[in-house]
Amino acid sequence: RLKELHALFPQLEGWKNQAQSREAELAELAVNFAAMEKDRVTRGEVIEAQGRSISELQSQMDQRLKELHALFPQLERWKNQARSREAELAELAVNFAAME
Repeated sequence: RLKELHALFPQLEGWKNQAQSREAELAELAVNFAAMEKDRVTRGEVIEAQGRSISELQSQMDQRLKELHALFPQLERWKNQARSREAELAELAVNFAAME
C-alpha cells in the first residue's frame, strides 16, 4: 500500500503544479480584467462628458437660432423705415429743388 502511495506522488506533484499554474493564470486574468474594466469605466465617463458637452452646445445653438429668428421682424421694420426715410428725403429734395 505504501508503494502505491509513493507511486502517486509524481501524479500528485503534477496536479499540484497544474493547480499552481492555473492559479497564476487566473491571477493574471484578474489583473487584465481589472485593467480592462478601469479602461471601460474611464471611456464611459469620457463619452458621458462628451454627450453633456454636445447637448450644451446644441442647446446654445438652438437659443442663438431663436434669437436670430426673433431679430428678422425687427430687421424688416428697420429696412421699411429706411425706405420710408429715403422716400421722404427724395420728396424733400424734389420740393427743395422746386423752391429754388
